[in-house]
Amino acid sequence: MRDLSSTKKGRIAELAITERLLRFGFEVFAPACDDAGVDLVAKIPQGIFIELQIKARIVWRDTDTFIINEFPDDCTFFVACYDLRNKNLFLLPGSVVKSSCQQIGKKGNWYVIPHSFLQQHKQYKNLNGLIHINDYLDSIF
Repeated sequence: MRDLSSTKKGRIAELAITERLLRFGFEVFAPACDDAGVDLVAKIPQGIFIELQIKARIVWRDTDTFIINEFPDDCTFFVACYDLRNKNLFLLPGSVVKSSCQQIGKKGNWYVIPHSFLQQHKQYKNLNGLIHINDYLDSIF
């Protein structure tokens, strides 16, 4: 797994996440071009569309991090962090990332999501994360 390019790791994560979303009853769409920071679009059972930016890595330690570029302030934007080694998926609302994670870079336009942060927020992990998307959006719409 360590020999895979970042592009291949990302594609593996996209396919794994697509499978989980489909099994949970979401409709899933892939953009024709990924230059806007959106890897997947999903329609949840209530009919709301969400955008997902997927970050994949092989997590060995709690100090490992996922890093994401600036993204829009939109309640339907989610960050999907996928651990290729343990096959764990964390689905975080973009607002949680922006309010809880450290910003880095000259312009502060990158967010660092530590694996330790994800481990402390089990409500976003695997099936809980999928359920949380529905609950989160129900509270907004």
